[in-house]
Parts: sequence; C-alpha cells; structure tokens
Amino acid sequence: MKVPDQLHAKLKSDYFDLISEITLHNGRNIWEGMMVKLKGAIHLKDAAIYMYDPYLQTYCLKSRLGNEPANLQESITEKEIYNLTSSKDVKPHIIQLENNYKKIAFMYVAVEKACDAKTLYMIKKETEKLIQIVSRYTAAWKKKNNQKISADLALHLFSYIRKEDILNEATKLLKKSYPAFTFQLLLAQDIDTGLDFPVSTMDYSEDITLKCGLQAFMSGEATSETDERGNIVCLFAPLTGDQGVYGVFKVTAEKEMHILDPDGEFISKIAFITGKAMEKAILYETSNALVADLKLINDATHMLNSNLKLSDITKIVRNQVMDICHATQVGFILYNEHIHNSFEILQGSTAFFSTAKGKKFAEVLTSHKKCYNRAVFNSKIREDERFSYRSVMVIPMQHGSDIRGVIAIMHNENNYFSFDIFKLLQALIRHSTLALANALLTEKLEKAVITDYLTKLYSRNYLEEQIAIQRTGTLMLFDIDDFKVVNDKYGHHIGDQVLRKAAEIIQSYTGKMDIAARWGGEELALYAPHISINRGVQVSELILKDVKENTKPLITLSSGVSSWNHATDHSVSDLFIRTDKALYEAKNSGKNSVVKK
Repeated sequence: MKVPDQLHAKLKSDYFDLISEITLHNGRNIWEGMMVKLKGAIHLKDAAIYMYDPYLQTYCLKSRLGNEPANLQESITEKEIYNLTSSKDVKPHIIQLENNYKKIAFMYVAVEKACDAKTLYMIKKETEKLIQIVSRYTAAWKKKNNQKISADLALHLFSYIRKEDILNEATKLLKKSYPAFTFQLLLAQDIDTGLDFPVSTMDYSEDITLKCGLQAFMSGEATSETDERGNIVCLFAPLTGDQGVYGVFKVTAEKEMHILDPDGEFISKIAFITGKAMEKAILYETSNALVADLKLINDATHMLNSNLKLSDITKIVRNQVMDICHATQVGFILYNEHIHNSFEILQGSTAFFSTAKGKKFAEVLTSHKKCYNRAVFNSKIREDERFSYRSVMVIPMQHGSDIRGVIAIMHNENNYFSFDIFKLLQALIRHSTLALANALLTEKLEKAVITDYLTKLYSRNYLEEQIAIQRTGTLMLFDIDDFKVVNDKYGHHIGDQVLRKAAEIIQSYTGKMDIAARWGGEELALYAPHISINRGVQVSELILKDVKENTKPLITLSSGVSSWNHATDHSVSDLFIRTDKALYEAKNSGKNSVVKK
C-alpha cells in the first residue's frame, strides 16, 4: 500500500509547526504537541512516547494519550517494552526511534486499524528528525543553563571565606544535578575538613583509580577511567587555581552507567570554579594567619626585650612554643663555646631534659652536625623504646653567624607538627635569640663582676654579701701549704694551674646553696649556710684528702672552720676573725690539717 502523499505532507507540516514554536514550549509540551499532531494525522486511539535516560538505564515517559494500556508506567526497561498490551478493539504498534544507530526513544501507538509498514516507517523517520532537532535545542539550552549555573555558583562560592563551606556548596550542587552519581573528595594529605561527604587521601598505588586521581592532581587536567567499551565510568576533576591544585573531585557512575561528555565538561567546570574559590579562601586564611603570626612574634619580642633575665626569657619562649604547637616537651640546650660537644640545659626546659634520657638526647643533638647548624623537622621517628617521642623539631638559636644552641620541641604522636608550625617557630625563635643572647651577655657580665678570673670561683666581696644575707652557717677557709715554694720551683704558670685545681676540687663539694670563693692570694673559702660546724670539719677533711691525692705537683691544704648565727653573734666580722684564727692554728700545727673555733 502506498503511503498517501497528503498524510506525509501533513505530518511534516505539523512537525514543522512544532519546531517553529519550540522556544515557546517546555520539553513536556513538545511531546504532548507531537502526540496531538500524530492523533490528527493517523487517528490515534492511544499513544505514548518514552525517551531513553542513559543515567537511569531506563525509558522515561514523556507524554501519552488515553488510558490504555493500563500497564504504561513512568519508566520502563527495554525488556518490558514488547510486553505492552492494549484493548481488543485497537492495534498496538511499537516504533523504536534511533539516532546514529543508537536507541534514543520508542513510541507506543494504538490505532483502530492497523497501520501498514510504510506508514509506520514514515512516522518513525519524521519523528526521529523532530527528536534530533529538539535534542540539539535541548543541548544548547542545557549548555546555556549550565553557564548560568556556573556563573551563579562562582558568585556564590567567592563570597565564602571558609574552605569547608565552599566544598560543601559545590558538592551539594553536583549531587542535586546528578543524583545517580557518587562524589568523593581526594586530597594530597589527610586533613580534618569537617565535611558531610567522603574525603580520602591520594596515594601512589597500583590501583588505576588512585593513579588517575593522582594524575589529575599533578597535571591539573581532568582524567577518567573507562569500561571495556570506552565509556567513562569514573571522572577525576581537579580543583585548580592559579597557584596550584587543591584537591580532586572523584565522580563515579553507578553500575552499568557512564558519564556523558557534556556532563563531564560541566562537572570539570564546577571543579575549576571550586578550585578558584578555594584558592581565594586559602589566600585569605593565609594572610590572616600571617598577620596573626606577625602579631604573635611582635608581642613575644616585646615581652622578651623588656625582660633580660635568662630564666624569664626561656619561660616566655617555652610558653609561646607550647601555646602554638601543644608540644609535650621543650628543651633549651646551650652550647659551651669553649669546650667541644659540651652543653648546658637551661632553666625553663621541661621535665624530660632533667632526666638521664633527656641529657643523653641533648648530648646526641650537640654532637650531631646536622642539628648543630640547621633546623631539623622530623614528623615520624621510628619507634624505639629508648625514645618515646615520635615527632621532633630542632631549631638552632642563631644570632648573626653564631649558633648559641638549639631548642628541641617534641610530641609523643606521629605527624603531630605541621610544616607551617615549624616555619612559624623558626621565625619566633630567630627573633627570641637576640633577647637570649643579650640575657646571656648580661649574666656573663654580672658573673664576671662577682667571679674571680683565675679560679672561676666567686669573689670575696660576693661571699661576704651572701653570708650577711644568709645570717647563719659554717665558713671553711683553705690555704695552700708552701705555695711560694711551688711558684719558685715550677713557675707561676704551674702555680696558677695548681690553684685552679684546688678551686675545682672545692667547687665539687658545694651543695645547691653553698658558695665557693677565692678569699685572697692562695686562700680559698667555702660557705655552707645549712650545715653545722662539725659537718664543716668533715667536709674540710674530705677536701684536704682529695687535694692531696689529685694534684700534680702534689700540694696540701690547711683549713680553719667556724660557724655563726645572727641571733647569737654580733657581726659577720666576728665569724671571719674566728675562722682566720683557726686557719692560722692549722698552719702552725703542722699544716695539712683542720682546726675549728
């Protein structure tokens, strides 16, 4: 049977009318209009058109006429198409619609009299042409709409100053636009984002998914994973800014689905906008952090420069360090500028550095060249039962070209300190070292005033002041026997060495509150404010024995011991006179002896 020319011409004319009015219709009205035109052309009893949804993997109902068959659902699978039935007085037809040999839709057509094959073929071809035109229009409209969405999103995201808000808003939009996809954020390092969607860490791995994500992060360009047919099943869209890549959106299609090119481009565009907004937020955050860091350093410097006492300076720096990074231990290790690998742990260090393990750790630092002249940042130390701290920072206290020592900062947990914290502490300590150097110089000058240059013991004036302050205690005076003979026989240089050795031995017997001093010439003194005169005699006897056994050339000492109490004695002078008389008697009674008064 020949297809009537007037039927063909009418359908083409009716479809043309639809196309010319396409801008006045939304998508659903286009399909309803097509149903109306078909009904007028071939006397439809019932009809429906279903468009294929590649994401849902089903055919979705766009429009229908009549109520038959009753099993026409909103969505239907390809297997269910040919199971559609109708009432007995109509003839149902299924017309499969294609575009470039791909199934894009189907029509259910029921007429009172069966249509011949040529009529159905004519309907198929004309309807396919209409759908192609509508699809092109829809794609153009979607592209324009996506551009508007992108522009609106950019304005929206750039108003935020928190990275978490930016990521949440961008992901919310993507989830709303593509409910059938799953979204995940890949980051270069594990951080707490506080986000309500999955966050993972990128890693080098044999897993192709992780490799693709890393490639997108490194190149700043979208990458994808495809199935055996070449369809995109996983997209990696980098969050790219002008200064770097801040993460990667991983978009995964559900089973037997794939991501179409226009949508992949849109998702990549959203990721790009998100990266730009992230960069702005990070720069804002960084600038605020820098301002806060500068204020912290300025405040700390002001406090340090207004207080030149060394113990106060180390306390201020320790508190600042612990406030910044919540360290478990902080130690101030001062190098001895005269003795190689010798050090002093300054007051203000935490408890660990007063233990044997802490002192051993300080010894390792002073002997390690790497720690001596540059900062060390180690956030993951291998486990060792001898050393329980897993994160360590060692920062030199450098003033000009001189390195005065190091500050060791430690925590029990791995990866506890960030590199940004490390750089901030370097700046803080660099500014603090000037105050530290000034305090060291001040203490050195103060000590020089009250210290004897040759023996390094305190001066007599300082001793007398401290005795007057203590108001009680035992004074021990020592005199080197026949010291003139030593000088005449060996020379004054050896005599000075002998005097220094005797002073060193006496110093070794001092307690925390005791004071060893050079009384004058070859006379040395030891004042102990908390011992009795009898205990003073015992200490003197020990010192005499030590000197006799450990000096070369061999020397001996004579000692006079006396004690006082301000409540019963009249003055410090009385103590000095009694002790001096006791020393005189010891020398006249054969030397190398102790006399008390």
